[in-house]
Amino acid sequence: MIVVATFLISGSCENFPESKYTIRVRNNSTFTISVCAGYLPDTLLPVNKPILKEILAGKFVDIYDSEVGDEKFEKLKNERIAVFILHNDTVKKYDWTTIKSDYKILKRYEFNDKELTEMGGSVSFP
Repeated sequence: MIVVATFLISGSCENFPESKYTIRVRNNSTFTISVCAGYLPDTLLPVNKPILKEILAGKFVDIYDSEVGDEKFEKLKNERIAVFILHNDTVKKYDWTTIKSDYKILKRYEFNDKELTEMGGSVSFP
């Protein structure tokens, strides 16, 4: 089961809530990190620089289903998704080609729907 964050469109009881499917990424480190996610054929970083989300120390961000091109994370039932954690200083210092070729990541998490559910719908770094 995917974590569902529900946001009310308005205070009226006549309106239905809009659901967003997310993977929450928590930064428990003392420095800022960047994160990206996607369905990958292997454990390599994407060829083209993805959209990176910055997470301040002690904060979190949500990765939405639409950001990985998978409505309601349907593919997660049969495939694995990878979440890459990079040091924000690395992202600022190196171009994406160098980050990719030298695999300059801090951590890679890989999981399927069942494993994400067991993790409470979130990933915590470190």
